[in-house]
Formats: sequence, structure tokens, C-alpha cells
Amino acid sequence: MSRYVWAYILSVAIGGVGTYPIAGFCIILRTRYRQCLEWMFLKTLMPWIAPTIGVIERAVFTTLVGWEVSGSAAFISVWIATKDDRRVGKLEQRDRLTGGAALFVGLMLSALSALFGIIGGLMILRYRHTGKL
Repeated sequence: MSRYVWAYILSVAIGGVGTYPIAGFCIILRTRYRQCLEWMFLKTLMPWIAPTIGVIERAVFTTLVGWEVSGSAAFISVWIATKDDRRVGKLEQRDRLTGGAALFVGLMLSALSALFGIIGGLMILRYRHTGKL
């Protein structure tokens, strides 16, 4: 098996296994203190969207970093900002406590997902330059 595959397994699969329980834990903590009916409705309606976006973004981040694409850091930061900008826009529609918690959880999970993608990309980068994983 190619050594590049190990980097993608680390970033996509292990990154998903690492971020999914943390997301569940944060959601439990958030809904424990204050119920948000809109969030609970969206969670039961489409539970596959957030994990799918996480898998795709970790694979894209790994590819961008591993193949030294120019502007990859800017793309990663703009992607995270765009995802979380949507949450900030909804703060006026909800109360500040629930909206702030949603923003913090989203930022934390985006950073963790980006970290796994960057680590996978650095593994590819190291293998490309040194031949060692």
C-alpha cells in the first residue's frame, strides 16, 4: 500500500474518529444547559451533513498541504472563516448564550479537523522529500 494512503487514513479516518465523539460531547454539554429546538430539529433531520463535510475538508487539507499547493494556508483559513461566518449571522436570531456556544463548538471542531488534515499533509510532504514516513 502506498505511503500516501497512510496519511489519508490518518487525516480522514482517524481524524473522523477523533472529532466525532468530541462533537457529540460538546453538543451534549451545550444542550444540557439550554435547549435549542432549532438545533435539535436540524440534528435529527440531517445528521450526516457535518461528518461528510469533515471528511471532505480533511481530505482537501491533506492534499493541499502534502502537495505544497500555493495559498493552501489562506484557503484553509478562509474555509473555516466562511463556515463559521454562517454561525455568527445566526446569533441575532437566537439568544446570545446558545449562539455563542454553537460558534465556539464549531470553531473548536473546525480547528481540530484542520489539525488532522495538516498532519496528514505533513506526512505526505515528509515522504515526498525524504522517502521516509
